[in-house]
Amino acid sequence: MKFSDNIECSDPSTNKVLSYIPESSSKQDDASTTPSSLEQAIAAAKGAYPSWSSTPVQTRQRLLLEYAHFLHKKEVREEIAYWITLENGKTMADAMGDVWRGLEVVEAATRVGNDMMGDSLQNLSSGLDTISYRVPLGVCAGIAPFNFPGELIERKH
Repeated sequence: MKFSDNIECSDPSTNKVLSYIPESSSKQDDASTTPSSLEQAIAAAKGAYPSWSSTPVQTRQRLLLEYAHFLHKKEVREEIAYWITLENGKTMADAMGDVWRGLEVVEAATRVGNDMMGDSLQNLSSGLDTISYRVPLGVCAGIAPFNFPGELIERKH
């Protein structure tokens, strides 16, 4: 690994280097560069889209419920909060609040199943009925700000 092509990720309270993050680069031939990794992730997401978009809403909802159940485990919440404190310099209490707010967003997302079914209105106007469908749009990306990583990344659903 060439550390000159990486950015240090340090604990703000001690300046101790925790890890190295690949620096964004335009080099397309290096598999460890950020653009190449991003392109691989996009290709994988595009490949998964046909089967995911045909997955029933209840099945997608069940996966979110399982994710929420996983996040409810004390050791999982504590580990996420631990990494937030290291990478962002937050206190453990503040990081745990961030994790809880993220969990609340996931729980709220589990309740949107009926909203995703679409709507139909008969006789909206003389001889006019309307039907709306809610369908997965495809590949998207979200960037969470450094100060609320546990909460705001969950809002990218």
